[in-house]
Amino acid sequence: MHAGSDGRLNSTFKEQLDVNAAQIIQETVGSMEERIVAHPSFDANSERRLIREIRARLGEEIQIDLRVVNEIPRETNGKSRAVKSKVGGNAQ
Repeated sequence: MHAGSDGRLNSTFKEQLDVNAAQIIQETVGSMEERIVAHPSFDANSERRLIREIRARLGEEIQIDLRVVNEIPRETNGKSRAVKSKVGGNAQ
């Protein structure tokens, strides 16, 4: 998984006004789960824009599983982690 030109993959979500919070979980080298807390205005167009932004940063070959959730779980330190990886040396 590669970050965008700004060096941060989670910046994808900051551009989306229809997303209140988000977390990316890299399940495998070729797949990711994207959890979002959607703003009430989030709709099918919002989802297409978000997927398009991710594909622009990561490429067409990655499998994206988008899940709308009520909240992003916090770590034991009380913070939410924007990106978590279950792959290789980055496993968290």
